[in-house]
Parts: sequence; structure tokens; C-alpha cells
Amino acid sequence: MRSQVSEGRWTVRARALRYQVELDGDGAGLNRTSCPVPLPAERRNVDTDFEHLAGRLDCVVRSSVACVRRATCELAGLEVGSRPGG
Repeated sequence: MRSQVSEGRWTVRARALRYQVELDGDGAGLNRTSCPVPLPAERRNVDTDFEHLAGRLDCVVRSSVACVRRATCELAGLEVGSRPGG
């Protein structure tokens, strides 16, 4: 499995013996929402979680011989987040 995240783009590629899955998320040009991430030990929140709440997600599932399923969602929640020091 490989993944890549850049500003407004998410890509995941996974491969098994019989199947391959590709996920491509696109939130470019959309406003992102900042969500608080709790730091319980410090009793505070930090804004390090960024979400595109109406992104586009394309999914393709292939077998070794053909495309098994292809789907698109226009309301995908796409997120990039981290915890400080984590």
C-alpha cells in the first residue's frame, strides 16, 4: 500500500494478490475547515486537523483481468491532521 497527500489531494494505492484498489481524493479549490484536536494531558485543543467536507473521491477496484468496480462520491470528507509531538 502507498499513499500520498499534498495540498487538496489524496492518493492511496493498494495491491493484493488478486485485486488492486485506487483511491483519488480531490479537495483542491475548496475551503477547508479547521477542527480542534484535543490534547488531554494539557487540557487544551489545537487546530491541526484540516478537513475538506465536500471533496470528490474516485475509487477503482481492479482484478488481475478487468475493472471490477468504479465509483465516485462528490461529498467525500477528506482530512489531513496531526497531533503535535505525535
